[in-house]
Amino acid sequence: MTDQIPTDDEFARYVKQVAMVTPEQVEAAEQELKRQFASGITIPMGEILVKQGAITAVQREGVEKRLAAKQAGGLQQLGPYRIVRKLGEGGMGAVYLAEDTAANQRQVALKVLPKRHASDAEFVTRFKREARSAIGLHHPNIVTAYAVGEDFGVHWYAMEFCPGEALDARLKRDTCLPWQDAVRIVAQIAAGLGHAHATGIIHRDIKPANIVVAANGTAKVLDFGLAKQLGGGQSLMTQTGVVMGTPHYIAPEQARGDKGIDGRADLYALGATLYHLVTGRPPFSGSSPAAVIMRHLSDELPDPRDEVRDLPVGVVEVIRRLMAKQPKDRYRDSEALIGDLELVAAGQAPAGAALDPSLSSLARRRRQVAGDGDHRGTYVISAGVVVALVAGWWLLKPDRQVTPVTPAPPPAEAVAEIPVPALPVGRTIPLPPPPTSTTPVPIEGVARATPPPTATVPGRVIDLLALADPLRDAVFGTWQRVAGGLMSDAAGEWQTGRGAARLALPYHPPVEYDFRIVFTKHSGQQCVSQIFVARGQAFAWIMGGWNNTVFAFENLRGLNGNEVDNTTRVRQASCLTNGQRYEAVLQVRRDRSTALLDGRVISQTPVDYRDLTSPPVYHLTGRPGTLGIASWQSPTTFHVVEVVEISGTGTPRR
Repeated sequence: MTDQIPTDDEFARYVKQVAMVTPEQVEAAEQELKRQFASGITIPMGEILVKQGAITAVQREGVEKRLAAKQAGGLQQLGPYRIVRKLGEGGMGAVYLAEDTAANQRQVALKVLPKRHASDAEFVTRFKREARSAIGLHHPNIVTAYAVGEDFGVHWYAMEFCPGEALDARLKRDTCLPWQDAVRIVAQIAAGLGHAHATGIIHRDIKPANIVVAANGTAKVLDFGLAKQLGGGQSLMTQTGVVMGTPHYIAPEQARGDKGIDGRADLYALGATLYHLVTGRPPFSGSSPAAVIMRHLSDELPDPRDEVRDLPVGVVEVIRRLMAKQPKDRYRDSEALIGDLELVAAGQAPAGAALDPSLSSLARRRRQVAGDGDHRGTYVISAGVVVALVAGWWLLKPDRQVTPVTPAPPPAEAVAEIPVPALPVGRTIPLPPPPTSTTPVPIEGVARATPPPTATVPGRVIDLLALADPLRDAVFGTWQRVAGGLMSDAAGEWQTGRGAARLALPYHPPVEYDFRIVFTKHSGQQCVSQIFVARGQAFAWIMGGWNNTVFAFENLRGLNGNEVDNTTRVRQASCLTNGQRYEAVLQVRRDRSTALLDGRVISQTPVDYRDLTSPPVYHLTGRPGTLGIASWQSPTTFHVVEVVEISGTGTPRR
């Protein structure tokens, strides 16, 4: 027995609730309680039920222990499930590891409905209905649902315990996945979704957090029957109801609240998930859930090859079709999707014609002039025409260099690409107006000009990542190659000869160029920087300095980026999010330089670089005239480091 004895009312309510006794047996026990009380004898409800043969002494003790545990503020058992430990907690409630006492102590994951939903009778009714429908789903790529019930007024949902790692946790650790792994996982999830769709069940909240991968590589979908009712902490709440789904992955028709949504909404979300897996960032971002959802309705995403250069065009085509704005332009079902994923995994092109990029959330490749650059012959012809035009311009260019540069030929199955910098100056070819996502966004304290919708004819693209040697070129801190990129350590000290963790890039740039990096800051609250050269002098562009609150060029009249009188400074509450992948471009021109982050103009140097000086903490000692990358007390992986030569040619120093 326990020290804390439940009241007779609590005991009676519980044994009726779990159907341990009938209402008639409880009523008979209550009558006996009254008779005993009239005689001056006090006997607990549980003891009377035992004497009447309604329950056993063991059952009575078990009920008292469980009710006492509830009074003490903890859960020990719900229904037949004995709680072992808490696994985690999120917007859809806490999840516990539990043992099924009615099934040989089988381990289960027990999800408990949050109190804010448990008090809503209509919501609970829908929750039970949907959860029971999910119990009928049995597929190797779906986490099996076992039971739904209520205990102590707590609503719970028991499902298969699947030891493994949710994809959102893996992304937090690794930033992104190799495309082969991503394709393999998405194909498995598509198989599970296909089975559910065939039975008339739609998940409505496919995202990395709802996909778990076991140690043997098996991928499973979580929360069928819950996701349809619960959106979690990031779902968009409306005045008239709930638009289910997580904003970063939600299908346009789902965001609008259209009726008659089918399984193709799940396929859109699966495409958004695949985009996140291969690029390391969710498709769209915004200042609020509503802002993100609006971008799904109208905006375009950059081609993932702008960041992941070895990504096969087939993977891009699959994402483009999955993320078509209209359901009719997506895959008709999961089977068709799996067929294309199998082709892509085998190194072949997806079946059928590629989807017109204008019909999808995924835009044409930003750094290409001639169409989409896939395996289709028409695009090969277009690219050839552009190459010929650029070659003619180069031959007629008055100030071209005498020494020719022979670029490496493209692979046989690929199309020659013409890289185009984001914001142009000088000779131009007309281009369509830039997409909405590249429109500069005002940041407090700085006025920004919108760049013209034209593009400079580029020269070579120099892969500085391939040229750099982390052992020979490290100026301060420890640098290493990680997954094809270069990673800095947590170095950063305000001492002579130390300064930022920085790496010199063995290349002297021309007069005008674009300096582009793609990076992920893994931890820390300080900056990531580019060290660039203009008019023969080195300067630094910092992103996220002074506790991740400042963008600035350094130094201006000797002032660092945190000084009020540094007019290039832009302050934000948070500049960079750890674990998120970013693209930064410095457009270095004769008269001034412009800094962009993810296509948005952030700041500019003074005209003619007036009063800009070289900061000692970013000096590339012994390497004058070279570019560099740096971080300050914030380990960072640089996935892409390259220069697009605009005016003249640079000189590799190795």
